Amino acid sequence: MLKPAGKDYLWGGKRLKEDFSKDLSMEPLAETWECSTHPSGTSVVASGEFKGELLSEVLKKNPEMLGRHANPEGQIPILIKLIDARENLSIQVHPDDTYAGEHENGSLGKTEMWYVLDAAKGSEIIYGFREDTDREEVEKALKEKKIDSLLRHVPIEKNQIYLVEPGTVHGISKGALLAEVQESSDITYR
Repeated sequence: MLKPAGKDYLWGGKRLKEDFSKDLSMEPLAETWECSTHPSGTSVVASGEFKGELLSEVLKKNPEMLGRHANPEGQIPILIKLIDARENLSIQVHPDDTYAGEHENGSLGKTEMWYVLDAAKGSEIIYGFREDTDREEVEKALKEKKIDSLLRHVPIEKNQIYLVEPGTVHGISKGALLAEVQESSDITYR
């Protein structure tokens, strides 16, 4: 078992504690990084021989646990998290691996997959643009504070899955409870 790292972003709520019994002291609790070796939030082994140790340290000392493609630094290429959006998240975009590697100190980019665990009535995601658009149109909409008119709003329901590829403008609305599997990256452009 792993003890997750928690994030207390302002948009978070209480559902991770109430619905999943997450025993973390932060309020609000926006995200739990359930399985992570990322330096911004590393999971801790919660039981057994390695109880209390960082997952990344255990994997560094025991690379055989990850098979023949083990990372010598104890890093795994994915990060699994739970997200409780009590309020709307920012609209954001993530780079791909090539761009991140060149411009973000060799970091991974960020591809995400969302599984909707629950969604309040009216919950939605921002998932790209409504139609093809170009840089000038986006810049004009940003300047005039009308970017929302270009974005695709998608109503969500429990048990739906969404792949969010790098370069896709996206956001999560209030009332969404998600499980996310992503590349192990914390790069977000808002």
